[in-house]
Amino acid sequence: MNSYFNSRGFDDRRNGLFVKSYNLPFERKIPVEVSLYTSDITSRPVVMADLLYKIQSGSKDDVYGVSYRRNQNKINFYAEATYAGDFNEFAGVTKIDTVTGAPLINNGSINIVGGNLLAEWVRDDFNLGAFADVTKIFNFGNEWSIGALFNFAGALSQARSIGINFKFNRFQTSERFISGYFNSNYEIDRYNVSQNSNGAYILNSKALTLDRVLSSTSGYNIGLKILIQDNNRISGDNFKGDFLLDIGYKLNELDSIGNEFNIFMSTPLIFDRVKLNGKFNKTKIQKNQLFAVNENTFVQLEILYKLAEGLALVSNFKQAFTPVYNSQSEVINFTRQKNFDIGFKYIPNF
Repeated sequence: MNSYFNSRGFDDRRNGLFVKSYNLPFERKIPVEVSLYTSDITSRPVVMADLLYKIQSGSKDDVYGVSYRRNQNKINFYAEATYAGDFNEFAGVTKIDTVTGAPLINNGSINIVGGNLLAEWVRDDFNLGAFADVTKIFNFGNEWSIGALFNFAGALSQARSIGINFKFNRFQTSERFISGYFNSNYEIDRYNVSQNSNGAYILNSKALTLDRVLSSTSGYNIGLKILIQDNNRISGDNFKGDFLLDIGYKLNELDSIGNEFNIFMSTPLIFDRVKLNGKFNKTKIQKNQLFAVNENTFVQLEILYKLAEGLALVSNFKQAFTPVYNSQSEVINFTRQKNFDIGFKYIPNF
């Protein structure tokens, strides 16, 4: 789920459901987190669910994956399972009749599952970890990776601490696999049928793009997080005095696939009222195209204004770019897909 939108255009968004980070109330307080996101619930939707199970040998105060309080010589284990699926009737179409435009080959719903295991050795001021990931698109391909992470924590002053997280992993992707399959343009790319100058019907679909990935690839992911925390914060409150910078780069060894770049930044409260969250994502990066505007570019800015204790007014601006095709299904331009919306959010301790 890479910056997925649940509509072909922002103004068409209807009946979506988003539930995030609920700790299930088990009697023994097993720390399980569940995330759920669906698109239009009046039709066959895109659904995503995430289940994170933490097995800890000692307590840990962990925010955004960077911790500043540690117990000495502890081993922590984590297990995570993820599911995403599209149940739209055209989600799996990879071939159509060129005369009538009717689907000829339909693989049905697109179902993606993933799993992650992490083991950490924890000390007061740093920790080391090793992890393994695997992702499978049913009826298509898969990806796996192994890697390591390093966390460092230290004091900047009596009031502030700093956490630095470095993550590195090696991945291997099979043919017929696309990382971040459900992205910002997915509802647009899912299924499109057009006619060329000869009157023949042409299919452009995400499943067809997936089916045409005929080469396996491998590469590296590099990630860096820097978190500056307010030592007077309430445990679990990551909204007040924290500054976060999160940068990631994915290097593919197969040039035709391109690379991927992500950056996220979150500011501390400004004038004790305003907090800014910004995100930039770029996929399929070719040489000298890191900041080129195309369908692989996504930008988001979130502004939170504190109205009262725990209540924020949220202004959210999102922008992606949609390709414009000619009669030969060639990209000739890009149009902006943008939205500005305002809502309210309850944030404990904000």
